[in-house]
Amino acid sequence: MTSRKAASGRNRLVEAAGRLFAAAGFEGVSTKQLAAEAGLSIGALYHHFPGKHAAYCAALEWGVSRMAPADAALFDSASVPRQQLEGLVAWFCAAISGPGIESQLLRLELLDPHLDRRLSDLAPFSTAFGRFQDLMGQVAPQADAEQAVAAIVALSFGFVRLGGLKQEAPGFSARMRDPDEIAAAVIGIVLPPHD
Repeated sequence: MTSRKAASGRNRLVEAAGRLFAAAGFEGVSTKQLAAEAGLSIGALYHHFPGKHAAYCAALEWGVSRMAPADAALFDSASVPRQQLEGLVAWFCAAISGPGIESQLLRLELLDPHLDRRLSDLAPFSTAFGRFQDLMGQVAPQADAEQAVAAIVALSFGFVRLGGLKQEAPGFSARMRDPDEIAAAVIGIVLPPHD
C-alpha cells in the first residue's frame, strides 16, 4: 500500500469516526460501522488503529483541531485583562455549544471521557487555557481557575442541553439563544462584578 493511499484511508477513517461518534457516542459505534462508514475493510481499520478507542481518540483530536482558535486579540497584553477573559469565556462557550461535529465531539468527551490525556493539552485549548489561568490570576486572584473552568462547562451544558432548564426557567432560558448570551450569563455568575 502506498503511503498516499494509506494516509487517505486513515483520513477517511478519522473523519468517519468523527461523524459516527458525534452522532452515536462511544458505546454506540462498532469497529464494523467505522470501517463501513469509511468505505474500508475491517482489516484496514486495524491497520491504522489498534481498536475503537484509538480511532475515537484520533477522531476527537481531529475534531478539536478543526475548531477555530481563540482570537489573537485575546492574547494581546495591551488590552484589558477582564475583556480578554470575557472573550476567552465566550470562545469556549461557543466551542461547547456549537452545532458542528467538532462541538458534538467536545461535548461527548466532556460528558463521557475516553481520551488518554486532558482536553486542555490539545490545540487550540492548550494556549487558551494557559491564558485563561493567567487572566483569572489578574482579574480574580482569589478564584480557583479550575473551579471556574468547571463552572463554565457546567453552565454552558445547562444552557445548551438541558430541556428541563427551558421548562423551569423559560424567561431566563429564552435569553440564552447563542454562545455570546451564554458567555455573558456565565461571566456574570463566575467572575466578580466590575469595579
